[in-house]
Amino acid sequence: MEIMPTFAQLKRYYMLVEKLETSHFPPTFEEISNQYKEEGYGVSPRTIQRDIETLRNKFGIEVTYNHDKQGYYVDHESSVNVNTFYKFLEYANTADLLSENIRENRETLNYIHFESQGQMKGIHLLRDLMYAIQNQRKIRFGHRKFNSDQVNYFKMKPYGLKEYQNRWYVVGKIDRRDNYLKFGIDRIESLDLLEQSFERDEDFDMGGLFDDVIGLTAVNKRQKVVLWFDAEQGKYIKTLPLHHSQKILEDTDHGLTIQLNLRPNFELIQKIMMQCDSVKVLEPQWLADEIKNIYQSALKNYEK
Repeated sequence: MEIMPTFAQLKRYYMLVEKLETSHFPPTFEEISNQYKEEGYGVSPRTIQRDIETLRNKFGIEVTYNHDKQGYYVDHESSVNVNTFYKFLEYANTADLLSENIRENRETLNYIHFESQGQMKGIHLLRDLMYAIQNQRKIRFGHRKFNSDQVNYFKMKPYGLKEYQNRWYVVGKIDRRDNYLKFGIDRIESLDLLEQSFERDEDFDMGGLFDDVIGLTAVNKRQKVVLWFDAEQGKYIKTLPLHHSQKILEDTDHGLTIQLNLRPNFELIQKIMMQCDSVKVLEPQWLADEIKNIYQSALKNYEK
């Protein structure tokens, strides 16, 4: 049975990937070793080499040596889901830091406030769902929509898990449907792992499925979206981009203009409207009109 990495090991992987990704030049083995020492890891060169091999062999992060520059770097083209893995390491590192503080002082809980006040309903299903995904086992479950009390039952080929705004979704295919569907696990009433196995589509790309959207839905064609923000809000947009495709077109004392290349959807509209009067849609015109119509409709709620 394969042993899961400890928090200490995950922290080392996080530090190593961060060192490789943030260095201006590929760091040498000696520079990596010095980073380990600075972080308090008194490990042997063999342990560092084993960490590099673990990233490559267990997690699909291809750490490559550049002979010309005599240093190491992450080969993104040959790696699998570097950003997802890095985000996972961030979560694990944060959890370890909090756990360590809580062990030292229980009052730590008095100084922490999480955004969500509710429980992450359905989180207990993640283990079984991951097992079904990894072992290509079909599942059967009941699912209740937000706008209905009726429970519908589905048999699914589960392909992956998606997290968005503190909710988890299982992604896969159901019988007689070729497209990939998403079901919130917080609304799953029951879950059964079936004995039936399935063949996963060879061209399935979990990252690619959500690469050109914000959130979950993909209803429009990929297109250019240009937004203008006032100078104050522009500072936040630069530090916390709306989408990975975000590109700055103009940055002045009067405002920030950015370009996104994605499939506009309801989640994008939500993010735009969260900026209130500090944002304006410049392109496409249909999106600007839709935002305008929503604001006009909202104003009617206050006319009475």
